[in-house]
Amino acid sequence: MSLADLYRDLHQHPELSFQETRTAAIAAERLRAVGFDTAEGIGGTGVVGVLRNGPGPTALLRADMDALPVLEDTGLEYASTARGVDRDGHDVPVAHACGHDVHVSCLVGATTELAAARETWSGTLLAVFQPAEELATGARAMIDDGLYDRFGRPDVVLGQHVAPLPAGMLALRAGPAFAGTDSMRITLHGSGGHAETWVRNLIPLSAKFRVLAIDYLGHGYTDKPKIDYNLDAFSKHLLDFMDAAQIKRAHLAGESQGGQISVLTAYEHPERVDKLGLIVGGIPSNEHGYISGQNRLQELTRDATGTPTKETIRKRMEWLFHDPKILPDELVDIRLKIYSDPAMQYVLHARDQKVYNLIEKIPKLQAPILFFWTTHNPTCPWPVADKVHQSVPGSRFVLVDKSGHWPQYERPEEFNRTLLEFLDDSQDEIFIDTYRRRYW
Repeated sequence: MSLADLYRDLHQHPELSFQETRTAAIAAERLRAVGFDTAEGIGGTGVVGVLRNGPGPTALLRADMDALPVLEDTGLEYASTARGVDRDGHDVPVAHACGHDVHVSCLVGATTELAAARETWSGTLLAVFQPAEELATGARAMIDDGLYDRFGRPDVVLGQHVAPLPAGMLALRAGPAFAGTDSMRITLHGSGGHAETWVRNLIPLSAKFRVLAIDYLGHGYTDKPKIDYNLDAFSKHLLDFMDAAQIKRAHLAGESQGGQISVLTAYEHPERVDKLGLIVGGIPSNEHGYISGQNRLQELTRDATGTPTKETIRKRMEWLFHDPKILPDELVDIRLKIYSDPAMQYVLHARDQKVYNLIEKIPKLQAPILFFWTTHNPTCPWPVADKVHQSVPGSRFVLVDKSGHWPQYERPEEFNRTLLEFLDDSQDEIFIDTYRRRYW
């Protein structure tokens, strides 16, 4: 049975809290089939699978199994018509209205993949199918039944939950999430382009904010439709993303072209933007330093995209660093994969040259602005940014040394501290990374 068929089967056969006998039996069967030592009836109807694969840490992957006492009215061919008896003895309709059928299917898929790829990891894997999440008692029941004493205490626990986000998006959160609290989350869309250079910032920033990082259309591994690629298209994509994630207002922090997108969005939709962080970007200028830097970047980009090799890509990326020695091979490999995509060639030649006059718009913005620049940014020299900053009363200008085009990667501690201090007026605000380069 495929994972899609498994999901439909579970959706059609939901079970109430502590009554998940059919679901538990399916989970146990799938675990045993791929080599897990499996125990059932933990904490009532819970299932635990153990896969030992040499020395290393113990990771616990968890999915909840129970459904809700609600009537499904979706019209799906596999919609639930099930009924059950709740803990008060009432006959009630039962439906998977909280995604636990998806959670079980995903964990089955993950354990199958990990069991088949044991040569890629070492340690112990605990797969836990938990009962009664909806009653908030299932986890405690499993612990009280000796979950950690019998199967080992994990070094890390990884949970999951479906969310109203676009298909194909993976969202990650370090720490609690979906727990009936005000906790925030990290959302990553795509794994290429420039998003990888935020690896030293996401967790520190997520300690206080909900952090979302997106790859725009035509960037990284995001779709590359045949459209005119310009700031209007990117701004619309950002707003569509915010709508899909149900975000009414957000902080925008834009690096390079991401800064330009942030400025345009804040200018045309001030009701959607709280604060604006321009990270060595957002300022197209006719001054000589900016033009010469852009010309050199275009030359390096043509070499890297026309003949994508590790050598041409490394040369381009090293030019953007203050200290090229810290550029890891992994970033080069990611960019090589992106540039080798045939669809990328269309994107590179489908950019229109519309003029947006952003310099004139920046002083008119309602959002407070932070200009975060470096002394060695090769694309837009800091005096250009400082000049714009001086035209915006109340804006902040921060200049850091020993950093090139990616200060968040080369100077993460200083960057994280500065950005948090700028944004930290509230505990529930949102920081969106609109960080992208014009010449991807």
